[in-house]
Amino acid sequence: MATEGFLGRTRTAGPTAEEVFARVSAMQTIKRPSVPADLSNALRFLVSDQADFITGQILHIDGGLTRTGA
Repeated sequence: MATEGFLGRTRTAGPTAEEVFARVSAMQTIKRPSVPADLSNALRFLVSDQADFITGQILHIDGGLTRTGA
């Protein structure tokens, strides 16, 4: 794999890290910082009888920050 011609170059186009963070933050579903109660409430639900049909799932408790199909 040749890397000749790419070493030492700087990125000149595209959004900065701050712009990307601002865009991702704007897309969040919940517009507040997370608190420990968010996690404990989710865990309380998962160990309850109401969640007895939930198996093998990935539960993202991050206010909508993670956007995957997993």
